[in-house]
Amino acid sequence: MVMSQNNFVINGNVKSVKPEIEKVYISYASHGENVIDSVDVRNGKYRFDGLISEPTRIDLKAVYNKKLSVTPSMSRDLITVFIEPVSVEVNSLDSFSNATILGSKSNLEFQKLQT
Repeated sequence: MVMSQNNFVINGNVKSVKPEIEKVYISYASHGENVIDSVDVRNGKYRFDGLISEPTRIDLKAVYNKKLSVTPSMSRDLITVFIEPVSVEVNSLDSFSNATILGSKSNLEFQKLQT
């Protein structure tokens, strides 16, 4: 049985994050395939889109300018979000992982499980 795939969009905002983020990576599974992609951050914003057929776990990872010598930190530089085929906003506050996620019912349920 082939499941239909629908488009998701993630619009991210990292304007308030210091040090400045240069690139964001995304990884998720879709129909048994691992998907990994990246985008450059421009003017404090980034955008991903893709196809999924059901609520899906997505990991977003921040990468800083190599000249800044920022030591990677999983708790600061990684966001796990559950999304369905919708448009989602990820607004990072003072660090990449300290973010508000808007638009995903699946992520609201995920957040309830974490508390």
